[in-house]
Amino acid sequence: MEDDLDANYTLVSDIDASQTAQFDDGSGFDPVGGAGGIESTPPQFTGSFDGNNHTITGLTVNRPDEDSVGLFGATGNKATLTNVTLTNVTVTGDSGVGGLVGANLGNVIDVSASGSVTGRGEFNVGGLVGNNLAGTVQSVKFSGNVTGTGNFSAGGLVGVNQAIITIARASGNVTGGERVGGLVGLNIGDITNARASGNVSGDKQVGGLVGRNAGGTVRDTFAVGSVTGIDSVGGVVGNNPGGYDGVVEQS
Repeated sequence: MEDDLDANYTLVSDIDASQTAQFDDGSGFDPVGGAGGIESTPPQFTGSFDGNNHTITGLTVNRPDEDSVGLFGATGNKATLTNVTLTNVTVTGDSGVGGLVGANLGNVIDVSASGSVTGRGEFNVGGLVGNNLAGTVQSVKFSGNVTGTGNFSAGGLVGVNQAIITIARASGNVTGGERVGGLVGLNIGDITNARASGNVSGDKQVGGLVGRNAGGTVRDTFAVGSVTGIDSVGGVVGNNPGGYDGVVEQS
């Protein structure tokens, strides 16, 4: 896939990726597409990846000093990632870390993942997507633990959302510093029809669903679970300088 990042790919069977834990002297799988977000080098993945309703099991990516880390490192605005299930993933990176994709500008549709995702840098770690820069994330879910050991933006599904998330579910524990949410750490975009369950803990701007909603919209959502922090803590949204319209159900 690295040889043709603009091509169309379809899985024809399930993949046991447990051997990736031994790749590259323990660094694991090398993400498809470049690191660095919008100005990525090497180039982003700009093609399509259709999982064809198959499952990838046991993916390991252990690159704590690299940005934009996941099965895909960075996707361009023409990319589509669809119809795949990732189970038992273990993904570790610096900033921009997600179980599926580190930095996304494309469309992620009908994808689910489970496992453990850790970001050791300053910014943006999410169970499925680290930084949703410009794409649509739809009909997705993540279950497992998300840990941001740096300072900003850890979310059970997406670290930072600058675009659209709809029909989304996240379950599991999320731990971070500032801007920590059960679904999204920092929301600047639009979130609809979403829910999060699990325990969320951080220092500042900690929410059961969204840590900080900075001018974005959050509609038709709820969160269930305990939320703990020091400052700006909320059952659904921790810090909300923007508008909020939703349903709250918290235990």
